[in-house]
Amino acid sequence: MKLIELLAGCVQYRRKTTVAFLVVLTLVTGWGLVNGNARPTWGDAAKGRGASNVQRDDLDAFDLRGSDCFFVVEVDDLYNSETIAALRGMVDAVEQLEYIAEVNWLDRVPVTNVFGLAEPLLPPDGSSAEHYRDSRRRVGKHPLVAGQLISPDGKTLLMPVTFDWLYVANDSDCSSRLLKTAREALAADSTGGQHVKVRLTGAVPLFVDYQIAFDRGHRRYLIIGMLVSFGLAVAIFRSVFPVLISVGAPALGVFWTEGILHLIDEPANPIGNVVLPVLLIMVGLTDAVHLLMKIRRSRVAGADPGEAAAAGIRQTGMACLLTSVTTAIGFASLTLAQSELVQGFGRSCAIGVMTTFVAVVLVAPILSMTRLGNSLGGGSHNARWSVIDTPWLDGPWIDWIFKRRVRVALFGVLLLGSLAAVCGQLRPDETMSSYQPSSSEAFQSLHHVDKTFGGLEFIQVQVVWEEKDDDGRESNQPRESEGDEPNKGQPNGPVSPARIVAAIRDVESLIRAEPLLSDPLSLNDVLASLPGDGPIEDRMSLVEVMPKNLRRFLIRQEDRTALVSSRTQDLGIAAYQPVFARLNSKLNSIAAKHPGFSFELTGMPIRRGSELITIVMDLVASLGTASVVILAVMTVAFRSWRIGLVTILPNILPLAVTGAILWSMGHSLELASVCSFTVCLGIAVDDTIHFLTHYKQQTSSGMSVERSVRATIQSVGGSLVITTVILVAGFSTVLTSELPGQRLFAAMACATIGSALVGDLIFLPALLAIFGREEKTP
Repeated sequence: MKLIELLAGCVQYRRKTTVAFLVVLTLVTGWGLVNGNARPTWGDAAKGRGASNVQRDDLDAFDLRGSDCFFVVEVDDLYNSETIAALRGMVDAVEQLEYIAEVNWLDRVPVTNVFGLAEPLLPPDGSSAEHYRDSRRRVGKHPLVAGQLISPDGKTLLMPVTFDWLYVANDSDCSSRLLKTAREALAADSTGGQHVKVRLTGAVPLFVDYQIAFDRGHRRYLIIGMLVSFGLAVAIFRSVFPVLISVGAPALGVFWTEGILHLIDEPANPIGNVVLPVLLIMVGLTDAVHLLMKIRRSRVAGADPGEAAAAGIRQTGMACLLTSVTTAIGFASLTLAQSELVQGFGRSCAIGVMTTFVAVVLVAPILSMTRLGNSLGGGSHNARWSVIDTPWLDGPWIDWIFKRRVRVALFGVLLLGSLAAVCGQLRPDETMSSYQPSSSEAFQSLHHVDKTFGGLEFIQVQVVWEEKDDDGRESNQPRESEGDEPNKGQPNGPVSPARIVAAIRDVESLIRAEPLLSDPLSLNDVLASLPGDGPIEDRMSLVEVMPKNLRRFLIRQEDRTALVSSRTQDLGIAAYQPVFARLNSKLNSIAAKHPGFSFELTGMPIRRGSELITIVMDLVASLGTASVVILAVMTVAFRSWRIGLVTILPNILPLAVTGAILWSMGHSLELASVCSFTVCLGIAVDDTIHFLTHYKQQTSSGMSVERSVRATIQSVGGSLVITTVILVAGFSTVLTSELPGQRLFAAMACATIGSALVGDLIFLPALLAIFGREEKTP
């Protein structure tokens, strides 16, 4: 191929020019890394969106979806003067912070004569014991407090906090500094504060804890993984210099990639931040080891360093190019997804893979021509490479495979089908626990809130009604009707309060029938707590005298919409999808019971579930597209449809094995795991391409299929085993990560790499023995 010849010629005959090009590229990407636009972190993203993607203009103090974080306060006995005074002092101290917009808690719930209360919900400091006992009764009956801001047992309080983001200087303001201020205020109160425990949770603290754990663990495990891989490589090669070359080239590729991504202002990607450096190092290391093996053999045969470097590029360059192109295709297919998150991940990885290819095929050969490459020559250094050169892989086992080629191939096909059926049981899912360190105090507090309040996140049912004037035209403004009885049939006039109350009551019944949802909160609950006798719809006129922010949380009269809210726990999308499906189905049924009404289920858990399913399905579709395109590329590259078909089993089997292991461990198709499949496909294809490239070279020289397979195993089998051991060792260090997502990714990578080796050394030879064809020499 002309490109490979060009690269070989640059290394052999234009080394100074090539080195100059590499230096300039390194300086430019380094400048981009230092001076390019900073790529935002997850912490920045958390700041930008607060607790949710809900518009702040649509929120109020009662809509907890708008809170940036929550104080989770545990008390032994709330209803005494010491405890309440300590809590008031804590809230006052927190609100002294310049970036705190508001702290809402049950002491700030609006109390007017609407509720028939002549004094605040909690009595003022210094009140009598009787007032505190009476406050317990009032709190327990207040629909906006009981089960919302205080747990049913009265032991846990939720205090929603909103930030003024203009004054937030760093992530610690949203987490450690805020919590420290609250705890110091409690510690300063030597009476009531000693019996109060306060923690912090919510979207922003959870994101901050993740970012801290990620930054701390990612660097550590990357360094440890590199050191373990380096140590193993040194033990195998018995020389440090080949290892420096094989690791240094892809490491430079990672540096170039980061600089390029900064130069083109590619936004930071939470998936790419984890996957990209490890992926590039591992894929680049595989190609570099194969390249150095060819260079070493040429040096042993008597070639000078320049000739050996050029020969190595000519013999392995095509395989390295194919591995890079097929892997890049796999990632580029992600750009067809609807999610920008997935698209960015695909773009970053595709750019990185091709950049690393350039680093490996240029930097590794040039380094081999320096003093670092002296150990690649012959003489006394031969013994150091005996573990690779010894044909220990060519033994009775390969004879056994050839004799039973059909049985082995059939077993592989049946195994693939069985594992694929198991993988079909995997379902999309996502929980906050997948992204949180188990030691995170914010995450532990979230679990406590799940148990005591039924969760932090909300779903809502929007009850919308049509109002028509007497002449049948739709009214632009809502109007309240007179009368208590629901209108029958299709409404021709304003909707009566009784019909609205009845529709809300039916929605509440549906929600109460779902054990995974908390008790609903609606306009009916508040109306029932207002003074008056008779049906609660008789009190609808009192809605107008409610505080505006409270009224908007329950009913949007200008939109003719009432809202029924319920909490969800952090049980995962998969657990709640059947719940949401049942609710939607039943809401459609009660819509028929209430003509002129429509019911819509909304909320962040529902949107996130829909987005997750879309992203996962995008990734699965992209993975399938990539597999087909890779098959086509390999068929064209090797000029044989037989070879293309042969690659299916050894390349797809590792993914099936990994998916089956994922299912057996009780995991689901989370975002990180599906992205891992794409990474694993690229890793699995690499060794297959190196095997087939050498196989084609042997058959082209006139060797029989069996002899070509044996020669290929002798030539590249050792490299396949070595790179597999190094890769598994490198990824295994991440299994000790405190982040579940990183542990899952590492386990999947190890399973894929190990099973890919089995596919290449057992099933691929059997398939080639069946479908391979000898080529006539010219």
